[in-house]
Order: sequence, then structure tokens, then C-alpha cells
Amino acid sequence: MCGTLSLVDSYYHHLCILFSGKSQRVPPSAPFEQVPFASLSWWPDPGVIHSAAGMPTQLEMAMDTMIRIFHRYSCKEGDRFKLNKGELKMLLQRELTEFLTCQKDPQLVDKIMQDLDANKDNEVDFNEFVVMVAALTVACNDYFVEQLKKKGK
Repeated sequence: MCGTLSLVDSYYHHLCILFSGKSQRVPPSAPFEQVPFASLSWWPDPGVIHSAAGMPTQLEMAMDTMIRIFHRYSCKEGDRFKLNKGELKMLLQRELTEFLTCQKDPQLVDKIMQDLDANKDNEVDFNEFVVMVAALTVACNDYFVEQLKKKGK
């Protein structure tokens, strides 16, 4: 993320306490990409050997990845905590490449932006972004379940 981490730092601080019982504060001026995982959340210190119980789960890592991807793109222009249309398009092109390439609608990004922008501020905040990821995940799961049913499994 481009600037300070006040909101993200606070969120991760609470997660760190929740998952590990200890906390390391991230300096507010630290660029998002340069903050070590150990200071952000439940991520273990890479220099320390951890038991399996001390390692983040796949779901925790997925949550961390979603947060990082959103903020990697949201800081390019304007409000660094929201995606504008250009940032959303770049995120979709780089992070959901297969999804976009199989779509034939040239207005797809506009339609996605309109659908996601619940508060109609022409930007997508993290909550709205999560709705998109969740909806795509549900659609993928539905497709795979349907394929399994067709195969009789």
C-alpha cells in the first residue's frame, strides 16, 4: 500500500492478538509492501522454527493475500483505500486473467464496477471487493459441484 497503514495496521493488530495472543505494531509510515509478515498478523517469524499449530492456516493465508492484493492496486491513484475504475481494471486484468479472457463483453469492467459500487461513489472499497471475490468463488464452486454431479460422483 502506498501511504500509512493506520486502518490496515489496526486491523492486523487485532488479528494478531486474536490469533497469537501477542502483537507487534507496524510503524504507521511503513510502506505496505515492505512490512514483514510477522509484524502484520499471525504470520510466523521466518527466522524461528514453528510448530504446525503456530503456522497460519491456508484460509488465514488466503485472507492475507486478498488484503494485500486489494491494497497493492488501491494505492495507485486517488483514495488509497479504494479502487477506482482504472485500478479495478488493472486488478482484474492481472489477478483474474482467466476470468477476464473468457468474457467477450467489452463493457465488463464498467458493469462490474456498477454492480460492486454499492454506495455509488464510483470507487470500490474493500468490502465491495470482497463481495466480488466471494461471488466469483461461489460461482466456481457451483460449477464444480455441477460437474461432479454430471459425472455421478
